[in-house]
Amino acid sequence: MRVRKRLPPEVPPEKLRWECPEEDLPFETTEELEPLEEIVGQPRAIEALRLGVSLWAPGYNIYVSGLSGTGRLATVQKILQEVLYVCPPLYDYCYVHNFRDPTQPRLLRLPKGEGRAFREALGQAITLLRQRIPQLFEREDFRAQRHGLAQSYEQRHRQLLAQFEQDLKQQGFVLGQVETPAGVEPEVFPVVNGIPVTIEELDDYVRGRKLTLEEAQALRQRYEEARFRLQELTRSSARLWREYQQALREHDRSAVMVLIRGVFDELRERFPYERISEFLSDLQQDLLEHLHLFVAEPQESPTQTEQRLGALAEHLRYYDVNLVVDNSQTECAPIIVETNPTYANLFGTIDRSVDGRGLWSADYRSIRAGSVLRADQGYLILNALDALVQPGVWAMLKSVLLYGKLDIQAWDPLFALLPAGIKPEPVNVRLKVILIGPAELYTMLYLLDEDFPKMFKMHAQFDTEAPRSPELLLAYARFVRKLSQQEGILPAHRSAIAALAEWAAEWTGDRRKWTLRFSDLADVVREAHYVAQQQNAKRIERIHVEEALAARRRRHDLVDEKIREYILQGSLLIDTTGERVGQINGLTVYSTGTYSFGKPVRITASVGIGSGGILSIEREVELSGRIHSKGVLILAGLLRERFAHRHPLVLSASLTFEQSYSDVEGDSASAAELYALLSALAQVPIRQGFAVTGSISQKGDIQPVGGVNEKIRGFFEVCFARGLTGTQGVIIPWQNVDDLMLPRPIIDSVREGRFHIYAIRHFEEAIPLLMGLSAGVQRADGTYPPNTLFG
Repeated sequence: MRVRKRLPPEVPPEKLRWECPEEDLPFETTEELEPLEEIVGQPRAIEALRLGVSLWAPGYNIYVSGLSGTGRLATVQKILQEVLYVCPPLYDYCYVHNFRDPTQPRLLRLPKGEGRAFREALGQAITLLRQRIPQLFEREDFRAQRHGLAQSYEQRHRQLLAQFEQDLKQQGFVLGQVETPAGVEPEVFPVVNGIPVTIEELDDYVRGRKLTLEEAQALRQRYEEARFRLQELTRSSARLWREYQQALREHDRSAVMVLIRGVFDELRERFPYERISEFLSDLQQDLLEHLHLFVAEPQESPTQTEQRLGALAEHLRYYDVNLVVDNSQTECAPIIVETNPTYANLFGTIDRSVDGRGLWSADYRSIRAGSVLRADQGYLILNALDALVQPGVWAMLKSVLLYGKLDIQAWDPLFALLPAGIKPEPVNVRLKVILIGPAELYTMLYLLDEDFPKMFKMHAQFDTEAPRSPELLLAYARFVRKLSQQEGILPAHRSAIAALAEWAAEWTGDRRKWTLRFSDLADVVREAHYVAQQQNAKRIERIHVEEALAARRRRHDLVDEKIREYILQGSLLIDTTGERVGQINGLTVYSTGTYSFGKPVRITASVGIGSGGILSIEREVELSGRIHSKGVLILAGLLRERFAHRHPLVLSASLTFEQSYSDVEGDSASAAELYALLSALAQVPIRQGFAVTGSISQKGDIQPVGGVNEKIRGFFEVCFARGLTGTQGVIIPWQNVDDLMLPRPIIDSVREGRFHIYAIRHFEEAIPLLMGLSAGVQRADGTYPPNTLFG
């Protein structure tokens, strides 16, 4: 019985590429258009962003996902500018010295602009006091009062000393001085025969019979009493000196207090904040305790003056204000884009310095704010991956978002073993964090970090493509107009816009859609502008876009060209003519990062009797990815579905990608593997002029694959280089027909009948084309007709 062979339909040339009709563009050049300002093709992301940036509820921070180049950052900034019609109150943040505990600097949170004003006002006040206090001490009435206190002290001290000397004289002693290793000290001396002697010399006087033993003993007893009274005199003198110094301080303070209170009360009136008042009170007390640094002592030497002024300058640094966040020039909620989110850049740090003793030290002046504090009451935009890889950043960011408090601390492994030095007062912060990153990272964080869903309740998903539409086509043209304004790029003719639209469809791999990666579109326009300039053109035409794209391909196709050379030289074995059993041309896609290209690969099958099933050599040597391994297992299921209903399938087969020495991933070669396997089983040769791509199901349905344009082009280039015979072509899944955006040389070859592209729905449709036989329809008894592949 003759079985009729039905060949699959060939894809007609008009379906191999979509071409943009220039008449759909209502302009001659982009100069006639308004530049593109609005956001295009991202309604889902915009809706999520608007809600996230407007809703100030706990956890409504935003994760923005999508590929780079889709305008994520620009869109976020534009949305933020749109919603900033209500400006929250902003604050300046200052740290000042804590006179009660210097290790815990005090925080001042002031309305915006007040921080700078307070720092300047306090600086002026200290400068004024530094000038006025010495002047006050030089006034005649002030000096006279101090002189009176000094005279009173001298008089009381003389009286105390005179009374002591009179008492000593009555006891037979006089007051004198002796030199000791510690210096000159007062001493009492007994008087013998009108001559003062030391207590040690009494023994000599006894031996010389100038003094009796009893008299010497009496003198020694009275000496101990006199020494005790001398110690009492010393303590009384010290107490009198302290009283004098206290009186001087009280006098100086009472005289200076009027001046200081007047200056500081003016500051309190100008800055009526409780924490400023507390700080000024502590500063005032400290200033009164260090008045001696402001005024020269009597008979002060130049060296002493220099030392005193140095100590004063050093001490006055504690009266300064460290303005860590200044919002005086910020009009509305701050929008901070942190491009380098290190721990210090985000959360601030404490700078350490080496003091005169060679030790590391820090004080309130060393505190530095980061982006988190600068973004208080506003928005902080970060790259998610950058934030995650920086040491310490993610844990601290979570703490800030969960508890609303920021602790500014130094984070540096080099100083991990050093004492912290200071612990600034924590800051209550209120901000929204917007993370920008890939969708895969969002999923990972959502599943693995239990706090992430509580912190980032909004997910703005940016698409990379949008359905083809006149509105998007016009947006492309207006985008080019915007580039012209911003970068001086030549205006584009509508033919150039049509060429850009065709490239956009080719870039997405689906001619029904266009790319939304405007950064990539801008690069094509820039390169076309360069080509046009080189040709002294006044505007960008289609030819310039096509030449720019061709040049881009040439710049990146080194690996593509090398592999093609190996094939043509015979180093890589690929047949494009003839027939062979168990061998077929599969199609693969290579990527060098910036450039993807397709190339044929030889797939072979070997079969024999046994129960080993289907073995993938790539899987056995661990060169097979999970998806490819799944595809091989699906082949086994398909064979059982088709041939093992009545009898067990006794089969031992192996499949491999010949001359493939790297990882194999994906299931787009599973259809080709099936044809090689069937050919080996039936011992029917496969025509080598064909290449096949397509995934397959257990039911035999052909499923779509990616990279179909690159695959067709890769096989065509090899066939073209060897010479087209008219019997060569590619078999693809029918669903991929709408993805075709093939170059014109391929289309011309198809139109001339020198190359063919077939689209199939089921694997059996390609069997007549590949092997010259029909697959065969199973009969009631489970057999197949003769002269068929399965018969």
